[in-house]
Amino acid sequence: MTTKRPESGASKGKWEGALKPTIAGLLSSVEVERLMPGAEPFFSEAEGPGCLLLHGWGGTAQSMRYLAGQLQQAGITTYAPLLPGAGTSAADLARTRGADWVHAAEDHLQALHAECPEVFVVGLSMGAILTLYLGATSPEVVRGIVPINGGVRFHSPELALLG
Repeated sequence: MTTKRPESGASKGKWEGALKPTIAGLLSSVEVERLMPGAEPFFSEAEGPGCLLLHGWGGTAQSMRYLAGQLQQAGITTYAPLLPGAGTSAADLARTRGADWVHAAEDHLQALHAECPEVFVVGLSMGAILTLYLGATSPEVVRGIVPINGGVRFHSPELALLG
């Protein structure tokens, strides 16, 4: 699937005039025959808001299944994509870079937002860093964030006290 991509971190309306990614398109672009068992991304529609679930480095959507089940029981739509390089081989993961994960997270966020006007983002480990990024760069889309075990270092201790 070819998507005309806006610049990362662009201002509000960054997808205007661009081909917006869709969940169906993103899910169908995964090479399922190359995936490790259980690594498949998943989407489950419900009546409530949407929640983008981002796995960590070296992980897969499988690491988000339990949380997704709990959210689905609460009526929340869940979407756990497979980030670039994940779920296949160490060589595939080694070929990916930070920009690949950032662009993918932006695409997945926009795809879920097309389905659900109200979107929250939850991320584990590296997914938590992407969650913080999406919350900071897409406040018009992201309603709330839950970063879990993200490695963040404050250069100034005073920043930790802000809130």
